[in-house]
Amino acid sequence: VSFSFEAHEPTSIRFRFRCTDWPEKVVEGARFQVDIEKDSAPRVQVLSPAQDLIVSPKEKLPLILDVEDDYGVDDVELYYQISGGPLRIMEWKKYSEQESVSRKDVFENTLFLERLGLKGGDNVKYFFVAKDNNLLTGPGESRSAVFSLAVESYEVEHEKIESKLNKF
Repeated sequence: VSFSFEAHEPTSIRFRFRCTDWPEKVVEGARFQVDIEKDSAPRVQVLSPAQDLIVSPKEKLPLILDVEDDYGVDDVELYYQISGGPLRIMEWKKYSEQESVSRKDVFENTLFLERLGLKGGDNVKYFFVAKDNNLLTGPGESRSAVFSLAVESYEVEHEKIESKLNKF
């Protein structure tokens, strides 16, 4: 037995069951209260490193996120911008149907900076966006705080120091 209905305000509902083999046989079910709650947007927070950093262009940056939603998270995306360029989006974590019913998740994933094509002097601004699995009114979303990565190239820094020493 399956059915669906839409409710836009709190109500109570009672089920009646009728057997198709004996249409005259009707069974009254218990009364159920249907409570309606407004869907809240998910929450996403960077737990570590929750600060601006100085990094090398080839660094592997482990990031730990905390995501939560009242009905379940669908996906998390990384938004980043390199030195004032266009805003880019990278899928960070996509939840399966079974996982998306989870209301809270703390997980670690690694950002391979080399794949972003960074070079010394670049400045990367980034944040995360979490979307919930609300299929009725459309997914809610929220974003984390914005953090920065200042990209330093050790080779370039070494050349600057040598140049200063040669001038000395």
